[in-house]
Amino acid sequence: GGDSHSSLPGTYSSFTVFDKLVKLLEGHKRNGKLPNLKHISIAGFSAGFQMASRWAFFSSAVGSARVQVVVSDCGSYLYLNTLRPAPECSVTRNSGPDHKCDSFGQPDGSESSYNEYKYGLDFTGSTNNYVDPFAINSKLLIDAIDAFPSKNVRFLFRKGDVCMCGAAGMENDPDYCFPTGTDCTPNYFQSALNDVLCCDTYPDTFVDNVADSQLGGMVQGSNRLQRGLNYVYYLQYFYVARGDPSYKAHWGLFDGGHDSAACFRSPLFTEWVFGIRPTQPKGMFGNDKPSSGVLKEGKPSRLPISSARVPNFRTWLAREAALINSDLDA
Repeated sequence: GGDSHSSLPGTYSSFTVFDKLVKLLEGHKRNGKLPNLKHISIAGFSAGFQMASRWAFFSSAVGSARVQVVVSDCGSYLYLNTLRPAPECSVTRNSGPDHKCDSFGQPDGSESSYNEYKYGLDFTGSTNNYVDPFAINSKLLIDAIDAFPSKNVRFLFRKGDVCMCGAAGMENDPDYCFPTGTDCTPNYFQSALNDVLCCDTYPDTFVDNVADSQLGGMVQGSNRLQRGLNYVYYLQYFYVARGDPSYKAHWGLFDGGHDSAACFRSPLFTEWVFGIRPTQPKGMFGNDKPSSGVLKEGKPSRLPISSARVPNFRTWLAREAALINSDLDA
C-alpha cells in the first residue's frame, strides 16, 4: 500500500489505484461499456498477495458483491490483534498440507515490532496515505475488522512452498528445498545437500532466497505453507472469539513449490476467477471443493477472457490505464 513516487500531482497509495480501478470497471458496467461484466477479480501471488490481501482488509470496494480477491503464497499476513500461532503451530520443519492450528497467544519474549504494520495493526511505524486514517481513527479500524468476514477473499496455498533458507534451526525438506540447477543466496544457516544450496523461492527464482525471516514473519510460522494455514485457522479463531461463529475462510491447495505460473493455472484459481470447474484428486481443495469438473491440473481448455477476444487489446488496456490516471488527477 505504499505511496507513489512519480510526476503525479501528489502521492497516491497503490490501494487507491485498486479502488479507482474497481470504481472504473463498475462504472463501465453501469453505463453499458462492459455489459457482460459479472465480477471483478484482483489476484496476487507472493508480494502481490501481500499487497492485495491488505488492500482487501482496508478497502470498502471489496465489500461489493461483484469484487473478489484471490491470493496465493505470501511471506506474511496481516494479523488483527496481538495474538500469534502457539509454538506447536510453528515447528521449524515442513508440517505438511494437513497442518492445523487451534492455539494462539502472545509470542514469548518478542519485541513489540512483531505487530507493526505490515504484520499487524500497530501503526507506530511509517504507513501511507491510505492507511493513515485507520491509524488515527479507531472506529474506522473496528469497522474494517467487522466488515472483513463479508468480503470475498480466497486463499491458495502451494503444498511444497515449505522452505526457509534464512532462519537458524530450520529443517528444510530435501524433497522441496534443494532443487538441482539452482544457486540461491543468501544461505547463512543452511548447509548444502549434494552440493546444492537451499532455495526457498524456487521455481520463481533460481538464485534468490527471499522468504521473510524477520521477527514479524517468523512468529506467524516457519514457512509460507505453514503461515498460510496458520492464518486461515487464526481468522476463524479470531472471529469466533468476536461472536461470529459462522465465519469460514475460503482456501485451497495445489502441488509444487513457489510457482506463480502454476498458481494462475491451478484448478481452484481457474474456477474462482474464470468460472471453469476443475476435477482434481481428493485432498487438493482445502475447505472449498468444486462441484463438477471440466478441467484438469495444468491443462486449461479455454479461458473466457483473452487478448484474442478483445479487438485491439493493447490499445484498450492503454486507454483504461489513462482513464485511471485521469481519475487520480481529478
